[in-house]
Order: sequence, then structure tokens, then C-alpha cells
Amino acid sequence: MTRATSLAILISLFGAWESRAQNAVPPVPASSDLPALNSASSSIAPNSSLPSINGLPSNPAGALGGGLAPNPLGSASPVPSLNGLPTNPTSMLGGGLAPNPMGSGSPIPGMGSASSIPGMGMASPIPGMGMGPVSPLAMAFPPLMALQFLNMNPMQGASPNGITHLLPQDGRFQAYGWLDTGTIYNTSQPGSGYNGPYNAVDSTTPTFNQAYLVMEMKRPDYSDFSVGGRVDVLYGNDFFLAQSAGFELKQDGSKKWNTSTDMGLAIPQAYLEVGGDTLFIQVGHFYTVVGYEGVQSANNFFYSHAYSYQFAGPFTQWGGLVTWKPSDNWEVQGGPVNGWNTLDGTSDNVEFLGKAKYTSDSKDWWTSFAIITGNMTNNAAIVPGLTPAIANRTRYSFLYDRKITDNVEYVFHQWLGAQQDGTSTGSTANWYGIDQYMFYTVSKNWKFGGRFEWFRDEDGTRVGLTRPGNPNVPPLPGNYFSFTVGPNYSPSPNLVIRPEVRYDTYNGSAQPFDDGRKTQQLMFGVDCIVKF
Repeated sequence: MTRATSLAILISLFGAWESRAQNAVPPVPASSDLPALNSASSSIAPNSSLPSINGLPSNPAGALGGGLAPNPLGSASPVPSLNGLPTNPTSMLGGGLAPNPMGSGSPIPGMGSASSIPGMGMASPIPGMGMGPVSPLAMAFPPLMALQFLNMNPMQGASPNGITHLLPQDGRFQAYGWLDTGTIYNTSQPGSGYNGPYNAVDSTTPTFNQAYLVMEMKRPDYSDFSVGGRVDVLYGNDFFLAQSAGFELKQDGSKKWNTSTDMGLAIPQAYLEVGGDTLFIQVGHFYTVVGYEGVQSANNFFYSHAYSYQFAGPFTQWGGLVTWKPSDNWEVQGGPVNGWNTLDGTSDNVEFLGKAKYTSDSKDWWTSFAIITGNMTNNAAIVPGLTPAIANRTRYSFLYDRKITDNVEYVFHQWLGAQQDGTSTGSTANWYGIDQYMFYTVSKNWKFGGRFEWFRDEDGTRVGLTRPGNPNVPPLPGNYFSFTVGPNYSPSPNLVIRPEVRYDTYNGSAQPFDDGRKTQQLMFGVDCIVKF
């Protein structure tokens, strides 16, 4: 990590605490529905610029993808700012305050408009595009520069949830996205540079995770029949998890589009949607409806991921999915898909993907059950001594979400995966576990969370399906436990900062951490998401 990057992160966090102390706001009610991830749905809840997840609206009180009302402290002020843009002397993102050596009066140094350090900023020669003086910290840390640009040059204005969009939001067409970059510090400092058998946030070096763009044509509300569609584009280190055999990859899973193992391009969603409010169908490429966490970083609470996301199931599907909403309480989905993360593989087999979800009348709890089942290749982990075959692979996911109080929410996730003929003896390979989450909403700017998980890879066929180059490969049978805590801090609807502390421990016959030398590890992480 460079000194500039380290300094930017530390000062950003310091500024966040300072802002919290000086601009405290009373707690607000938490959302009744925390996003459950990996949705194929393209509907967008009121007050949210991001798609609803698993049929749930985005959290209006948290930092999970918007849902916030415009910041009353961030509105326009009659006090003119630099470049002819109005500012607010009490805005949380600076502007309108007396200059200081690091920028204007922003809790994040360098995020304001004016700088008293000569030569530390230049107005743009392009009319209307000037950012004013740019802080050296913003120049050293791209997400901060991006946020400064959004704060000072709102090309499309603010949406109802307060997010300033650079791209068109008119009519049925919407284009939006985010940038995500961060780093993980592993106290074991493994020589390989990999954080054990991970395939998400796997590097010990600073990482540009996602430049994510959504282009969506929404179906109009209250329509008996209409047509819409959506395309998602992802560039960054996380491309590895969004690729499909026969599309970004060759049929056998070898490289096709992307030659690098660190950075690449993927198209995780591209589908057509046809139907009405209560019955519609999606055809094409979409995220799986099985599981809780998902590829889209702006829709996850933590920077690191649960084992159940990384190793237990598919990320994307190709096929068709029918959604039926017979009442306000029920949503039922089902359809045929071609395996896991596969458009065209060495063996193509139709699988069934389905989900049923019930939401209470009071909207303070919901539960769902999702499943994918069908024939697949039996040796995804390339375990030695296993005879290749095509046999049934099934994964289900049970979720329960309960709003305990206006500020406290609990999520329970129990799941299981099974592969027939998945062991060297010809028996069924099993992997299963439980994830639990607790979220506490302090204010519109702060939300705290905890995650405790247990993952059992009974036969060592799942944990270790990692990026090429990671030496921590199967078989690694045993029980994996992890505990993660940290806040989401959102000083602006356009910005989320996610520091966390994570502890992993293992019980089994291997040593999966520190390049095969340890059974436990402690990591500190932080990332920054800028929405546009």
C-alpha cells in the first residue's frame, strides 16, 4: 500500500469520526427489509437507485444501496461557491466554508472546493466541468476525487434518495453504478499474497474491486404487459466471480476474454423482461436467486464475504425465470437454467432454479427458500482420484429476516449443497452451514453490523476453488468459522466507507491459512464505494 493511499484512508476515517461528533443526528428507524442478495429482479424500490434484492426494497435507513432522503444539510445555499456552483455552508461534504489548508470545511480533508495551498488545484478549462482546486489527497485516492467531482459537478442532479447521478435517469431508462476499491491487511502476512483459500477479496495488496455499470430499461408500473431489460458490466478484480463458461471463458473454463488473473471485464447480467406487475418472465443472463450475499459490492454490508457466498453455490445463471406475485405476501419464482455460471460448457444440462418468499403483513419479517438442482460435472474442485462423471448437484438456501426493533435487524441463513458421485469412493459430497447477521442502525450516516458463520466442507470438495495462482487449493476438508464486525459510514448518499475486522479459524485435518502453515488468521479491511 502506498503512503498516499494509507494516508487517504486514515484521514477519511478520522474525518468521519469528527463529522459524527460535530454533526450528530438522532437515530432513524431501520428498514423492515434488509436486502437479501443475488436477485434476478430488476425492480427498483421507491427511494432507491439500486435494484431491489431478492424482491426486497433497499434499506432506507442503512448504507446498503441508498433509500435515504436527500440530506437536509447538503442542499443548495445562496452563498456562491467556486466555479459558479451553489454550496451550503453546513454541507457535510464541504463548500461554502472558510478555506483550510486541506480544502474547504469537509469532514474528509481535500473533499471541499477551496485550498489555501498555492498550486494545489486548477479549474478546468472546459466550461461547466471545473472541479476547482483539487486536494493532493483526492488526487492520490481516486474514489475521493470521484466524490469531489460528483459533489461539485452534479450533471444530472440528485435523485430522490440523494444520490447525484452522472448518467441519464430520465423516463424508463436508467444508468447508474459505482466504483469500489479497498485493501485487506492480513496479520499473518502470507508470502503468496493471498488471504487463505478465498476467491473474493483474496489479495493482501490494495485492490480495485469493481467499476460497475448498470443500464436498465424499466417496465412501467401498473402495467398488464410491458417489455424491459437490463445489462450489467463489471471491470475490476472481482471479474473472476462473474464469468461464465462459453461466454467470458471458453467451454472448458480456460481464459478467453481476459488474459490477466488480476483485472478483467465481465457481463454478469444481460436479460429481457416481459410481463406485468403480478406475472413476468426474465430470459437471458441474471444473478442466481439462491443465497444471501452477492457479486454487487454496493449491495453487501461487508467488504469481505461469507464462505457460503464464495464456495457454496453459483453466482450467475443463463436461462429463464418466471416470477409470480399472487398477493402482497407471496412471491414465487421458477425456471430452467443451464448449470452454474454456464452459457455453453463441456457438458450442458438443464437445471431447475426456484424460490418462494413470504413477507408478513406488518413487513417486519420475511422468510424464503430457494433451490437449484440438476446434473453437473462431479469434480469442480479437480480432486485427485475422483472418476469424472455427470451427476446431480443440489444447493438450497433458507433465509429468515426479522426486524427486532426500529434499529435492530437479525438475519438467519441456513444452506446445504450436495454432489452425487462427488468423492473418490463414489459417495455424495456434502457442504453445509449457517450464517447469522445482526445490524444496528445508529443514524442515517452510521450502521453497524456483525456476521458469524460456520461452513463445513465435509469432503474437501468446495473450499479452495480459488483464483489461479492461489496456492490454497482443495482438498481442505473440515469446519470453517469466521466472525466479522464493522460499521458502514455514509457521509454522503454517494459514498460508503466500510472498515471491518475479521477472524477466521479452522478445525480439520489441513492448515488452510498462511500458505498451509496455520489454522487461523486475523485480518483488517476497509474499502470505499462511490456511487454515480
